Amino acid sequence: MARPFHLPFIVNLLIGKLTSRLTLQLEFWVLVTAFPSLLLGGWLFTSVYRELVVTRQLSAETVARQTLDAAERLVFERHGDTQVFSGLPVVRGLDRIQLADVADYLVTTYAPYYRLALVLDREGQVLAVNRVDAAGGPIPTAQLLGRSVAGEPWFKRALSTTEAVVIEDFHPDSMSEAIYQDSRPVMSFSAPIRNHAGLVIGVWSTRLSLDSLEEMLAKVASISSPASLYALRLLTPHQDWPLIQVGPWPRPEDPRRSSLHQGAIFPLLAVADSTGFSRWPGLHWRLEVYEPPDALGWPKILTWLSVWLGVMVLGGMIGLGWIVHHRLIRPILTLTELARDRARLARTVPIERMVVSTPLATSKAAFSLRTRPDELGTLMRTLGAMAQEGEEQVARLTSLNAIAQSFQREMVSLPALLARTVNTARDLTGARYAALGVFDETGERLTQFITAGMDEATRTTIGTLPIGRGLLGHLAKEDGILRLSDLTQHPTFSGFPPHHPPMSSFMGVPIQAHGKLYGRLYLTNKEGPAQVATDFTEIDEQVIVALAYQAGTAIENASLFHQTKTAETRYRAILDSVEEGIYGIALSGHCLFINRAGAVRLGYGPDDLVGRSLHSLIHHTQADGLPCHESACPLHAVLRTATPARLENEVLWCRNRTSLPAICVSTPLYDATRTVIGAVVSFTDVTERRHLEEQLRQTQKMEAIGKLAGGIAHDFNNLLTAILGYSNLLLERVAPAQQSEVIEIKKAGERAASLTQQLLAFSRKQVLAPCVLDLNTVVTGMERLLRRLIGEHIDLLTISAVSLGRVKVDQGQIEQVILNLALNARDAMPHGGRLTIETANIELDEQNCRTHLDVNPGRFVMLAVGDNGHGMDAGTLSRCLEPFFTTKPLGTGTGLGLSTVYGITKQSGGAIEICSEPGCGTTVKVYLPSIEEDLPPLAQAARNTLPRRCTETILLVEDDETVRFFAQTVLTRAGYAVLEASSGEMAIGMNTRHEGTIHLLLTDVMIPGMNGHVLARRLMSERPGLKVLYLSGYAEDAVVHHGVLDSRTPFLHKPFTADRLAEKVGEVLDA
Repeated sequence: MARPFHLPFIVNLLIGKLTSRLTLQLEFWVLVTAFPSLLLGGWLFTSVYRELVVTRQLSAETVARQTLDAAERLVFERHGDTQVFSGLPVVRGLDRIQLADVADYLVTTYAPYYRLALVLDREGQVLAVNRVDAAGGPIPTAQLLGRSVAGEPWFKRALSTTEAVVIEDFHPDSMSEAIYQDSRPVMSFSAPIRNHAGLVIGVWSTRLSLDSLEEMLAKVASISSPASLYALRLLTPHQDWPLIQVGPWPRPEDPRRSSLHQGAIFPLLAVADSTGFSRWPGLHWRLEVYEPPDALGWPKILTWLSVWLGVMVLGGMIGLGWIVHHRLIRPILTLTELARDRARLARTVPIERMVVSTPLATSKAAFSLRTRPDELGTLMRTLGAMAQEGEEQVARLTSLNAIAQSFQREMVSLPALLARTVNTARDLTGARYAALGVFDETGERLTQFITAGMDEATRTTIGTLPIGRGLLGHLAKEDGILRLSDLTQHPTFSGFPPHHPPMSSFMGVPIQAHGKLYGRLYLTNKEGPAQVATDFTEIDEQVIVALAYQAGTAIENASLFHQTKTAETRYRAILDSVEEGIYGIALSGHCLFINRAGAVRLGYGPDDLVGRSLHSLIHHTQADGLPCHESACPLHAVLRTATPARLENEVLWCRNRTSLPAICVSTPLYDATRTVIGAVVSFTDVTERRHLEEQLRQTQKMEAIGKLAGGIAHDFNNLLTAILGYSNLLLERVAPAQQSEVIEIKKAGERAASLTQQLLAFSRKQVLAPCVLDLNTVVTGMERLLRRLIGEHIDLLTISAVSLGRVKVDQGQIEQVILNLALNARDAMPHGGRLTIETANIELDEQNCRTHLDVNPGRFVMLAVGDNGHGMDAGTLSRCLEPFFTTKPLGTGTGLGLSTVYGITKQSGGAIEICSEPGCGTTVKVYLPSIEEDLPPLAQAARNTLPRRCTETILLVEDDETVRFFAQTVLTRAGYAVLEASSGEMAIGMNTRHEGTIHLLLTDVMIPGMNGHVLARRLMSERPGLKVLYLSGYAEDAVVHHGVLDSRTPFLHKPFTADRLAEKVGEVLDA
């Protein structure tokens, strides 16, 4: 035990009352020799060191701050000069002569700061420049007058700035180089010149000389401190090299150079950063101050101080070392070797081997040390007795620490954990047998019993132990520790099972954690040295209690870990089975978890987002493009209000920076005390839903417009039938000189009929006569016509697919589609371009059909017509299919071109897709269902027939009086006998009253009372030989199925002419 250094101790030391010579010598020489010298030298060196460092640091920092303040003050004053001069009335007048005078005044009055003063107009032309330098001498400035600097960055900033003055840090300047023929950098100050209305009419710009700043820095540094002591250099943030350097500066590789912050004295480096003035932030300059190593004789002072201190310390240490080595170290080395040999501590307690072993023999050295009267002799005498016990304790603690660390570090299975615990307990205590019993949840019944020390044959021979009764049964109901010298003497002992090995000493320890009993640890037959049976000691008990506690905690952790992993796996499976995205956020906004669907929707991996701030990644911007601050984030508001929120129109941002429209639900997450600890956010991708809603709205709008257009066209057909019919009849009766007016009426009617057909085509109410076609053949047949229509300034390119599929469409209508698209492309390229017509076989999948095209998946034939014209913007593209919508000038377009294409395509069972961008052109893709039918044989030329005699009787049924009267007139003039009826009931009555033969029923499909198809079937049942010819211009008539005409049904489309009516009647009667 160390003796305290107080007055009685020193007195005893001096009068020789201490009996230990080794302690006396050691303490005396340490006090007398080492301590005073070390104390004095350390105090002196520390004092001088601190004083020198503080003094030089303060001096260097003062110089740096004053010098940099002076430099910034100079810049700030030039900033004020520029602001004042740019606002002078004479400068605003922009008079060249007066401007030159003002520039000369500035340069000479504020010499030597300015090298150049310029005045420029708004277009960047130099209006005036100073004619003299700072010394008043003339300079050649004529070459700058009229020069344009519109592309210079400083000029652009001066025009667009909202500040009073724009400062460009020191940089090369072509204007200064042209005048002074040198490339030294200058600092530019530029200010906009504004008129009385506040509009920028020019720029006032000056150049600060680097020489003047360098001269000012040297002057300030010499005033602040002797110039020979410091070297200065000024650094700017955008340059790696110093802007200004005053005095000798060390090379970068100079080993003497070091940083102040590394604790070195020489050389001293102080740094000052610019701070600006008032509201002016400054230029972020940095000034460094360097002290040369030879200043003030630092090496000489340091050298003498180091020599004096070194001699003092070295002398003291040599004396102390000699005494300590001969009187203490050599005996201790001998004792160390003996201790290593006797106690074998090297394998448990590391001992430095870098010592010189004693040359004495072990027995002689041990005897010598044991007989010494000092502490070393006492230590040697007790060392033998402690060695064995220390070795055992160290081994136990090492094993206990190792298993405790393994329990904390590893999450092993419960059986492996129990087996490791049993084996460790047996090794720690020296027990021959060990066992561990695990209780059930009630803590009253053993569910597992693991043993160690018995061989497998013995364990098999014994069979199942009677763990429910006897001593084990008693211990199952007790909580305490039981330690016995002979377990057979315990009152509850009921004997060993057959073939069980005999046991004597016993110890039972409960395994528990946090008040819950998990099992018991049993140890028997402790063996001492030479395999001699002995009792378990109190130390054994304490070690096993510690092991049991560690085992109980590990069993509890393993159980909780297993339960947690099971619950986590279950909940993760539930989360990953949901199609919605779900993630959790902490109060800090960081992601706690996210399910697979959510991560995939956002373009991340399952573990990419955990621990990161989700707001800055996926919710930083609103749907309208404005930034969404986290404090105002509606998804995070639940963290403050604890109120669930449902947000219908949110936008999340994916990893590829695309937006994801979503419906989000944010719900607070509570802990056991109902305190909000986070939130759970679920989001549903509504991209497809929004697209389908928009598609439905567009379809409903087009359907409504189509119904309106179809209804109007249906009524127009009746009117146009009379107009065109009577125009033809009138042309036959009037003289040639009077036919021009009738011809104009006829032309107007034909144009109206064409317009009506386009309306019907858009509304899908026109009647189609489909046939099997090869689109390549159709495109090839129209190529010559298209070249004439588009003109020579547009190139026509056709790309035909090989083995193109067949389509079943109305040939006339598909030709109309190609013609309309080609004309639109021609109008989009007024200055020439390229028109491309392409055909291809396309396979449309379900995703494409659901999100882009309103058709069923399958094989299609694509007809694409593209141009490289001016294209369409988003607004035009959204309305381009509406009828009568056009971007062409008034009178040059009907707005029905694309509407007709849309109607024909939809009525033919296809779909249309339009891709367009402003300046990139437009491509319209028409998809038509592909069929497996063969092309029909070529039609034979019609045979010439003689004019037929028209003597048959025709029953004419038409509700429109004008059309009925026109048809009756035409048929009567042709020679037919005509019976007229305006409704189905009237036609049936006329058929009943007419006794002769009725050869033909000529009826409109849509008539009052009943439709024409029902009327025809009824009359044909009464007159089997009756032939029928239907009249209609509407695709929803009964004889037309979804706008497609049955080729076997006689049909005449409205409007029709007299010749066409007579021709069709004759065909039906002769069939």
